[in-house]
Amino acid sequence: MKAGAGWQADPHATHTLAHRRLGNVMAITHSRASRMVRRASLDFAAVNDPRQARGKRHPLSGLLNLIVVGFSCGKLTLRAIESLSALVGAKMRRRLGLSRAVSDTTLYELLANLGCIGFRETNWQMLRRDLESKAITNDFFAGGVLVLDGKGAGGGLGKRPNITARQSVCDATGQECWDVFALRASLVSSSARPVLDQEFILRKEAETTVFRDVVERNVKAFPKLFRIVSVDAGMTSRENAHKVIQLGKDYLFAIKGNAGRIHDRAQELLASRPVLARTEERQQGKLVIRELRRCAVPADCDYEGARELFSVTQTRRRGKDVEREARFFLSSSAPDSLSDDRALLLIRLHWGIENGPNWSMDMIWDEDSRGPCMRQQGVLATSWLRILAYNLTAIVRAHLPKKDRLPASWSDAMDNVFASLLWFREIQGTEVSAAAIA
Repeated sequence: MKAGAGWQADPHATHTLAHRRLGNVMAITHSRASRMVRRASLDFAAVNDPRQARGKRHPLSGLLNLIVVGFSCGKLTLRAIESLSALVGAKMRRRLGLSRAVSDTTLYELLANLGCIGFRETNWQMLRRDLESKAITNDFFAGGVLVLDGKGAGGGLGKRPNITARQSVCDATGQECWDVFALRASLVSSSARPVLDQEFILRKEAETTVFRDVVERNVKAFPKLFRIVSVDAGMTSRENAHKVIQLGKDYLFAIKGNAGRIHDRAQELLASRPVLARTEERQQGKLVIRELRRCAVPADCDYEGARELFSVTQTRRRGKDVEREARFFLSSSAPDSLSDDRALLLIRLHWGIENGPNWSMDMIWDEDSRGPCMRQQGVLATSWLRILAYNLTAIVRAHLPKKDRLPASWSDAMDNVFASLLWFREIQGTEVSAAAIA
């Protein structure tokens, strides 16, 4: 993979205090640290500041930038972000838009009243800047693939703050609580797998209709970034197929029993087809084999633009234990635009949002298990700030050296963000304690 021009390794880089203490951190130079801070410094002009004039001790953009970089280097609580604001030093705070350190109470009160309007435009601002600098490219699949999938985006206690949250009762305590569900869109054809957009929805069943709004919005925002739109079977419908074709894009839709007769026909037609592409790899001690079959759609298929049916049979073997599963897909792409190997790669990328941002949000950013502000609109604002932090860190990770042909770890990426934040303090000779780094 080629790194963007702004991410080339610097052979003359000097090792800083952060480099020596943080271990697997790329050599941080002034230019590298400056590029990181420029990427993390957003103006948040589209976000409305809910504070009264007398309460605006800190600029809104500075506070939100601080939260984003805090999340990006693994500081998941507001108390940890407060400590970070003091640790990075005056010069870095000024670069983030702050004149002094910030208390966790200030951050909490801001999040609780902030709302989520304007964060989408801020996310697009960051993404456009990274696209222009070639930090984001379609290095996995030329032409681009956008995948949409639903995911829980956090929750809170008490009465729900708006109609996009689902009210329930906590089983452990009997206390009223609520949770938020979001439909997200990720560019899985990029090794960074950035999240382009999300829309909060009341229930999973609403994905099918919200899909059309999200796709249209992102086609308008990034008209040349992706060619193919892919979704799981829950969002497969004739209306959604029509929408994708109407927008001038192609689709790859998973199909199950809810797709009606086309699913049965796919099973019937593909059962006797030869295997056209095959991959083997080791995963968690198992041999995983994937086999592709394909055929033209039947004449009676009523999905607009549909051209081919695919099946991928996945076999997992460990000793005598064998697990086998077949999945089916409907595609509108021209058959001659997808070789057999490329078609199998496309189908594997279909799960990129689950293995990429969805998994990372839960396992790295604890989206399902904790929240720094569970009051009022704080959950919605935090969801967007996590996406900004994910995109910032994911792009750093995508450009770190690989080990054993695998991407760098998330902890290494977070360490690189953290080392960049410490740069300007360290070059002034200020000692940073090991406890603070931990």
